[in-house]
Amino acid sequence: MKKTIIVAGIALALVFAGVSCNKYEDGPGISFRGKKNRVDGKWKVSTATYDDNDIAGLYEGMEKTYFYEGTYALGGSNGLFSYSGTGTWEFNDDKTAIVETEDGSNTATTYTITKLKHEELWLKRTDGAGGLYVFHLEPAD
Repeated sequence: MKKTIIVAGIALALVFAGVSCNKYEDGPGISFRGKKNRVDGKWKVSTATYDDNDIAGLYEGMEKTYFYEGTYALGGSNGLFSYSGTGTWEFNDDKTAIVETEDGSNTATTYTITKLKHEELWLKRTDGAGGLYVFHLEPAD
């Protein structure tokens, strides 16, 4: 009986710790995969908005691959736009954002992570005019 109470207490503590330590607005509360492992992979845009206006069509056909070692590649085409590029990425200090720097550029773009799961990556960023971009990415494969 005593063992059951101890095990239940530990399980309850883990549940509360996972909920209270949620780093991202939309979850997950707890994950057994490392953050880099969850970012690593080929992604496509499932939804995209700019100031609540749907802009997903602009990103149709685009794929971005984040590589574990800290590089990324962008590619694809939607008939209107062709996408290509490479660069580096890293987490900010508290791992709440991805900071990208395109090869040949000194300017970094910061995307705040609102959800980071194995099959969901939600990002947002503001532009110079204060407009809000929101991207929901899903695996491309």
